[in-house]
Amino acid sequence: MFSAGDPVVKQLYFFTKLKTYDNGTCFDRRVGSGSWSKDKFCKTSLKGIEKSRFRYESNENSPSKQNGNWILYEYKDLNPPNQDVIEYS
Repeated sequence: MFSAGDPVVKQLYFFTKLKTYDNGTCFDRRVGSGSWSKDKFCKTSLKGIEKSRFRYESNENSPSKQNGNWILYEYKDLNPPNQDVIEYS
């Protein structure tokens, strides 16, 4: 397994199921003592893929000073195939 401190690892990839708020229309991107805020849409040459850039923002009362120090690129398949979802606990 790789660790974030490994000098060979330049990028980490995570695949997650996005959670929505109770109304089901917006994604809940809260994590730890902050959240991920969409910074901008990015152009991509990949057909059927949407790319967005997010940055981490700490809560007002958080002692963390990590605002904007973490960047996340999200790739969304606009035409996903029908797949069986396997829930892991």
